[in-house]
Amino acid sequence: MAERNIQSRCLDFMRFPLAVFVVTVHVFNNNKVIIGGHTFNPANISIFGDVMLFIESFIRGISVPVFFFISGYVFFYGIDDFTKQRYIKKLRNRIKTLLIPYLIWNFMEIVVGLIKCFYGGNGFATYKTTLNLTLENLLSSFWAYNGHLFISVPNNTTEAATFLSGDPINTPLWFVRDLMIVALFSPVLYYLIRRAKFYFVLVLAAIWLFPTLRFGSYGFSEAFLFFTLGAYLCINKRDIIFQQKTLKLLSILVYPISSILYFYVVKNGYHEWTFGLKTISILGFLFFAYNLSKWLLEHGVKHSAFLSSACFFIYISHVLITQRVTKLMYMILRPSSDYSYVLVYILSVGVTVGSLLILYELMKKYIPSVLTFVTGRRL
Repeated sequence: MAERNIQSRCLDFMRFPLAVFVVTVHVFNNNKVIIGGHTFNPANISIFGDVMLFIESFIRGISVPVFFFISGYVFFYGIDDFTKQRYIKKLRNRIKTLLIPYLIWNFMEIVVGLIKCFYGGNGFATYKTTLNLTLENLLSSFWAYNGHLFISVPNNTTEAATFLSGDPINTPLWFVRDLMIVALFSPVLYYLIRRAKFYFVLVLAAIWLFPTLRFGSYGFSEAFLFFTLGAYLCINKRDIIFQQKTLKLLSILVYPISSILYFYVVKNGYHEWTFGLKTISILGFLFFAYNLSKWLLEHGVKHSAFLSSACFFIYISHVLITQRVTKLMYMILRPSSDYSYVLVYILSVGVTVGSLLILYELMKKYIPSVLTFVTGRRL
């Protein structure tokens, strides 16, 4: 197996676990759940706090940088000269694979909000929702949602709830939004990689590390850094695996050790160390995941093309059902003990991923043209 083919297979192998990590982060939260007038509050469960801290330490924030890295690597894969014609062809392709799915799945979240406006008064819903339709509110849903298109009020209370963020209304799609912006600047990135080589990556790393240097949001800095890192390795035909045994061992140990230390310092209130340790953890995970993927493939673990192909569908669609699945698990289990609360969320992750895989397979079998259109991916 050629070395570049091994790298490509390793990166592809990583996609599905990373998508599951994203779902896990979005399912596990401390939000109250109100069903039929009964309030479930996981924040009052001590063990749940430790589970949340574990997820914060080992999972939160590590998937999207790797997705950006993979995107940068794939973007320039097989390209020896990035001409104007190649750039135009890439942009046309990204309209199908990024822009159209981005618009569709943000619109789908708006549809869900409209449904909640009409059926938000039932006992299953946590919030009553009212529509506040203005052009500004609608357009914000497709870039940085201002929280005012749908005004949510928890059932049985008068406390209004708005959800402000710098993300589109379908929150995980900030990754797609930022990736489209980076793709527009790909000729500039290609030129600087060719001229400045790895020094350009180091400049982007400094911008990412130091808030005062950042352009735009944290996400934009992250997108440019990891996309460029993937592009650099691909353009220069470099391997992400360190060949020296000492450096290779170090790359495997950095992520788990920094994550363990992060858990410890947060648990003990040393918050001044958290940013540095999380940064090290994110960087370390990229090499850790690649090493692990390569080891698993070399030791006979089969790569599932189906799971890899479904990961983007899971990523862009999961927030439409995660809250509903979690509420359903609450209704079924009615948790009262520490471990039953944790079980609710573990099952919610499994049911969410499993349901979307089944839906993906059914769409692939019966309406493949629709699936191709809404994901922008060839089947």
